[in-house]
Amino acid sequence: MRMCYQFEFSPQDWDAIKNYPYAGLDFLIDDNQNIVFLEANAVPGGISVMENVCKLILENAPGLRKFMPHTEFVKLFTDAALTYYRIIKGGTPKLVLVTTPYKGDPVLMPERLSIVEEFKRRGVQAVICHRERYTVQDNKILLRAGSRFLCPDLIIRRNTIFPKNVSQPVINKSEVGLITGSKYRTYRIVSDFLSRQKEVALKIPETYFAKSVRKAITISEEILSRGKEVVVKPNKGERGKDIIFIRSASDAETKLKRAFHSKRITLVVQERIQTLPFCREGRQYVFDIRTYAYLGQFVGAHIRRSSVPIGSSSIEDYGVSNISHGGTYVPLLSTSDGPCVIKWRETAKRLYLFKHIIVDNYAFSLPHHMWKMLKRATEFVVRAIGYALNGFLNYAKI
Repeated sequence: MRMCYQFEFSPQDWDAIKNYPYAGLDFLIDDNQNIVFLEANAVPGGISVMENVCKLILENAPGLRKFMPHTEFVKLFTDAALTYYRIIKGGTPKLVLVTTPYKGDPVLMPERLSIVEEFKRRGVQAVICHRERYTVQDNKILLRAGSRFLCPDLIIRRNTIFPKNVSQPVINKSEVGLITGSKYRTYRIVSDFLSRQKEVALKIPETYFAKSVRKAITISEEILSRGKEVVVKPNKGERGKDIIFIRSASDAETKLKRAFHSKRITLVVQERIQTLPFCREGRQYVFDIRTYAYLGQFVGAHIRRSSVPIGSSSIEDYGVSNISHGGTYVPLLSTSDGPCVIKWRETAKRLYLFKHIIVDNYAFSLPHHMWKMLKRATEFVVRAIGYALNGFLNYAKI
């Protein structure tokens, strides 16, 4: 049997790590090469994609292997899940449940299957099921199996809507959404934590909360008056939807009223960060970075670049790089050079099993010092969210 990877963390950090054991965070790099925090995700997807892209690189450009700290992200995730269970319960789980939405999101289904297969390779029974096949009794998830109910020992949550106060170990519990479900709350918590831990090189965009479109317009005009551009997004938005870029007062009036006038939602208003461009074949693209942490430890990252070159369309088209918005997947490497672009394949490729995902034939290289900055920023944000959530949950018990 494969030996488990040993995750190292201090006991004092466990209170934070246990609340957010599997983190997916989004960052930008600004035009001064600062790492900028963008967003945290409660149920991040992408580790199986990253593993398959690593295999593709090893097949096409094996010389790049030394620039990839990890390549087997699903196996490493399983190690983290088993370590998590062992710390909380002791021993090894007998039955693992991997959840999925009722209709089964086809985008992430290969990832769920790969997680189940990896548990089975460890001798642990694992199953996938959607919400109609399990129920909640006495704060426990019970899985229907014919006329019987089975009680999973460990739950790998791979859908957004999930019960709270579940007594079994869950990666990640719904309670993570108390923080990540609000972009403004997440920014406020990370910013406050940063003010008390100044050794981390991390930039937070100037961010405000707006209860109405009219308030968002007022805040946008104030930021514009200081020579900055503005980004407005739903406070509880996801997948790059309804992100609006404001460059003038007239933009604020027309764009925000058109986008949000009929919606009863709260908004986040931010300064727009001037980002480092991704330069590819004579054209520039907007991009962001998705990082992953298991048990508070940074394990890897990749880039999502816009499929539309800067300036070739509206900023709402080229300014958003989410994969669900049509963005392209770009491998991220750690080398002695950079930031720079490295061609590793002759053509871009649709990834087998993830056919909607296009993998660029160019990788992006971060120099070692920036890779370390990204690592520290990821682990810092995980702890900021985890400690804050611990405080929320402790307060709720009083």
